[in-house]
Amino acid sequence: MKVLLATNIRALDEGIKSLCNGSVEFPNEVYYREAVERAAENANVAVLSESLPGEKDISDVIYGLRCMGVRVIFLAGNWSNAARAALAAGVYDILFDPVRPEDVAELIERPRSFSDVAGMVRSRVAGDAAKGTDGVGINGAKPETRIVTRVRREYLYSIPSDYFKVAAFVGNRKAGTTTLVDLVADRFGKKGKKVVVLDLTANKRLFYLKCWGDGAQGKEKRGLEYLNKGMRHPVAVSENYRLYTQVEGSLDEFDFFNALEQVRYDSDVVLVDMDFDTDYSLLKYGVNALFVVCDLNIMDVPATKEYLKKLAGAGVNPSKMRLVVNRHMRCGVKAGDILAMFNGPIPGIENDGPESGLGMEKAFAVDFEPEFYRYLLESYMYMDYRRKVPEAIEKQADAICSDIYPVREEERGFSLGKLFSLKRGRKDN
Repeated sequence: MKVLLATNIRALDEGIKSLCNGSVEFPNEVYYREAVERAAENANVAVLSESLPGEKDISDVIYGLRCMGVRVIFLAGNWSNAARAALAAGVYDILFDPVRPEDVAELIERPRSFSDVAGMVRSRVAGDAAKGTDGVGINGAKPETRIVTRVRREYLYSIPSDYFKVAAFVGNRKAGTTTLVDLVADRFGKKGKKVVVLDLTANKRLFYLKCWGDGAQGKEKRGLEYLNKGMRHPVAVSENYRLYTQVEGSLDEFDFFNALEQVRYDSDVVLVDMDFDTDYSLLKYGVNALFVVCDLNIMDVPATKEYLKKLAGAGVNPSKMRLVVNRHMRCGVKAGDILAMFNGPIPGIENDGPESGLGMEKAFAVDFEPEFYRYLLESYMYMDYRRKVPEAIEKQADAICSDIYPVREEERGFSLGKLFSLKRGRKDN
């Protein structure tokens, strides 16, 4: 039996593997909803979590798996529309919080039949639970009450220890893309987040400067090559900021998804610096967001827009795209004018009608003044030189950071499971 793990919870995955017998194989693990169906082509069972990151609706993922004939074990967290959709698709192996590896391993080997969940189906689908009546839930548990629903609204869930995000940055030459990636990575590092940068551009000149100095070894200058082989030798830019680049030797092919697997366990955020020549297939399944960097030079917009239209035609979800306008030039063009050119027709451009708009909803601005560039380059030349970043630019970079990794430390609250365990512990004492 081949089992696909799509939970995005490393500790749970490892626990499941350790509990299953030798007849169960785990050929694949995926971390994005968009990648599930492709990875499940040779699987018999898929363990799918509703918390799996991605833009695709989780109900569509469930239906896609069922149409492929794959049995689904759905980790629903709590009763939701997704759980209803799973039942409608004939998924009877549904688990609610708290989920234990033992429960999943048992369902892998002994799937439920309809008779096992008939009580839950009757109460959930018929609506008895909404009336407050007692019903039979998974493993004999009672349905959630209105009190539980209220508590779920009042308490925020903690960030899982292996929650992470992947964001790519692309832009025209000299638009400031690499500078922005470096700044965002630096801000994440100073916030205590472990960040990895993959430099997949053809011209690695700016990040190459970071490899100067006595601290960079030969392997670090060929970080992408070694990462391709499953070995990690990044440039340690700062305590929490690691860079993989390739400034020595050649790299004919790069397995992005294999690299992502290598770095995901010891990083919170992965940033990808790319250009228009980088293989864009990784954007379809491999990233959560694509930041398109432009300056106020409207002559560069048509080429950038054409590139983004090509991405959309190749299956990249336009909702992943965000615009970043580098306002280092002083002119009458506003950031809103640039956004309008992406979302509507560009006057005078052939085959660029109203239907060619990209519908980009999020836009950010950064003000990279010449003085900032000077300090930035000096910090690259002299490794112990302290970079001076204006407070206004820090705030602009922080806005982008929040879009990539939106949950701030001070917003953490109790998970429902932790809340109940605390109350239970007080009663026991």
